[in-house]
Amino acid sequence: MALRKAEPKHYVAGAAISNGIVWSLLMSMLTIKNIIPLNILIITHVFSCSLSSIIAGYLTARRSSEDHIKVGFTTGLVSSLLYTGITRIVFGTFETNTFVWIGFLFGGMAGGAYRRIKIERMELSRS
Repeated sequence: MALRKAEPKHYVAGAAISNGIVWSLLMSMLTIKNIIPLNILIITHVFSCSLSSIIAGYLTARRSSEDHIKVGFTTGLVSSLLYTGITRIVFGTFETNTFVWIGFLFGGMAGGAYRRIKIERMELSRS
């Protein structure tokens, strides 16, 4: 198998997918913010950041044959930075929740780890 490396465009694409999911859910949640308690909304938002970053980390790691967890972490980091930039533009503040950042970072790493596990399972089934 040829050695492939994730390129910057792959990380940006992963971050765009992750943020697209998060922001569409966030805008939906803002419409029901008076109905559901704030704590539930925050937990749901952090969960959506994690889940979307798992998806993005996995998809980006598929483009690489190298350290998948590192690729996932980098995707999560780029997702966090993009999220912070969009937050600055939309809300006029740099304040972001630490748990959101952790969700993006660990979600990306989990997506990369999942890709690595799938590769190992495929290799075991071939032998």
